[in-house]
Amino acid sequence: MNWFLPNITPEQYDEIYKGTEAMDVKGLFERTPTSDEDAIMNFYPSKLWRMCSGIYKIEDKEGNLIPFKFTLAQHKVYAHLLRHKRLVILKSRQLRRIYDVLNLRLRLNFNRG
Repeated sequence: MNWFLPNITPEQYDEIYKGTEAMDVKGLFERTPTSDEDAIMNFYPSKLWRMCSGIYKIEDKEGNLIPFKFTLAQHKVYAHLLRHKRLVILKSRQLRRIYDVLNLRLRLNFNRG
């Protein structure tokens, strides 16, 4: 089987996107468009395919335009957004603060015991 999705295996795709509408378009990553009409009718309507196909370009640190491709972490975030309308991603400073609070609470509970 051909697989045209970078940074993720078919097994990871199944695990990450299980239960979402992304499972309906998995076949798009197993083949390439056979014609312009095939691309327009079947591939382009899929937001996930467009995001992962390399048709969108981003600028790297050197200023070069390179194809945008999802990382594994971005696939997980996108799948979460397909399931839920909200997603909270803590900034590293906030995350560190939460760890500090949890650590303090654990120490306080341990010292009481």
